[in-house]
Amino acid sequence: MITWTYDGKEVAVEGSWDNCKTRKSLQRSGKDFIILKVLPSDVYQYRFVVDGQWRYSPDVSWTKDEAGNNYNILELQVSHEPNDIGLKIIAKVMLRAFGDEASCNPSSSLTGSEEKEKEDKREEQLDDWSTSSCSRYFESS
Repeated sequence: MITWTYDGKEVAVEGSWDNCKTRKSLQRSGKDFIILKVLPSDVYQYRFVVDGQWRYSPDVSWTKDEAGNNYNILELQVSHEPNDIGLKIIAKVMLRAFGDEASCNPSSSLTGSEEKEKEDKREEQLDDWSTSSCSRYFESS
């Protein structure tokens, strides 16, 4: 997952995974922007395009190229064991970013206890989904 945590109206990313041929838009998640990319194990350089300007995030690994341009670094390593905690974190972030409209709607008519019950049910579903569907996907990769 790649995250931009700074200001911007439109945020995209381009990287060495395809020789910077394509720009993929990040989705807004609260005040941040995120994208989930499935990539093979390798070390990648990437940069953000924020409102038309090249940017990098100083909060994560970064370097300068020979021309003096700053890039972020993404290092991915294969794990043959499914990481349930990692899968749950990814699933929770995606659920919060792209979850159903009612859970993100501050004017929801649910009471506090109903909202808590709904959240508990979503957590159970998330646990089931992340430990079964995701594990099967990553085991087959």
